[in-house]
Amino acid sequence: MFFDEINRTRPELQNKIFPIVHERRVQGILLDKLRYRWAAMNPVCLEEESLASAGYFGAMPLDHALADRFHFIVQIPDWKDLADHTRRALLTQGRGNGHNAAARDIQTLVSRGQAIYAGYDLNDPYVAEYLMQVVSLLAEHKETPVELSTRRIMILRQNIFTVQAALRALAERIGVPAPEDLLNVAGLLALENSLPQPACGIQVNPGLLQQVHMKAWHAVMFERESHFSALRRIRDAMDRVKAALMLAKTVQHEEIDAAFIHFLSTPAGELRVRQMRAFAFYMAARSRLNLSPRVLDALLSLLSPIMQPQQEFITASFGKPNLMKLREKAEKENDPFGCFAFNLLIQKGNLFLQEEMDAVRAKCLEIYEQLAAALQ
Repeated sequence: MFFDEINRTRPELQNKIFPIVHERRVQGILLDKLRYRWAAMNPVCLEEESLASAGYFGAMPLDHALADRFHFIVQIPDWKDLADHTRRALLTQGRGNGHNAAARDIQTLVSRGQAIYAGYDLNDPYVAEYLMQVVSLLAEHKETPVELSTRRIMILRQNIFTVQAALRALAERIGVPAPEDLLNVAGLLALENSLPQPACGIQVNPGLLQQVHMKAWHAVMFERESHFSALRRIRDAMDRVKAALMLAKTVQHEEIDAAFIHFLSTPAGELRVRQMRAFAFYMAARSRLNLSPRVLDALLSLLSPIMQPQQEFITASFGKPNLMKLREKAEKENDPFGCFAFNLLIQKGNLFLQEEMDAVRAKCLEIYEQLAAALQ
């Protein structure tokens, strides 16, 4: 639904618009298929000289409560604000199939952005800390303090993740890698395009927003790097990987990968223990984390001899009914740790007892439970 020149309407009409924007209701009736609410407004003119020069008679500030319900408040650039190549593109573009293709591209980008957004953890502590810093810095500014409602702060959080998803979708579209940490870019873009004050006739200095953003972002980066420095100092491989898993729930970093690799590569002389660690790590992280190619390669090198199609294992256990029973029991019970223990022990065609298989399974499960607990 689109409202044109929304700030030239009478206050009583704006009151009727409010439930449409905020609740998707008209006279109490829910518009359950309504998804997007857009509005356009003319530049607010509060002084006589600006009114005379702009010519937008009757363009009044928007009610703050209504403006606070729109997630993005975006200023459309004037001709003087456009770069020359953008001006030429506007003057030379034709109409027809090109516009249809552009519309399809936008639909594809929106769908991809929505899929990326769905995978984000909105409880990211670093985004939360960034917003805590931003809100305080804006409110405490001596010359022009800017107060934000709790609703607007929550909207800002959502907008940061929305912008991050859009940037990743655009990066995929043009075939360039997106940085792991987009808060520096997404935070500023969200801040510049999410505040309701300009729609209410209150100008916010863009320089102030940039200054506040940089201070908040640097504070968050300092806190984050302190976590990574502490991670680097942990000596025990299990303690270090558990600390890394807790960080990996919200951020990707080379120090986290280094902790994962260290865990998978120790103890150096005991391949079987490393394979048990690799399987337990894989089971704990497979549905919870997006692992880097470096970590996936380390897992593959350890587990591929065990998790490949098991023809050689079937051959090794042929004619050995006790071994066949152990394997069939683990498969029947849909026990991945039992199946892994069997495959690990049968690799070289050796005979083994039920007790040995149970011991490997129990140790692997113990490692898994420690790792999974760190991801809760």
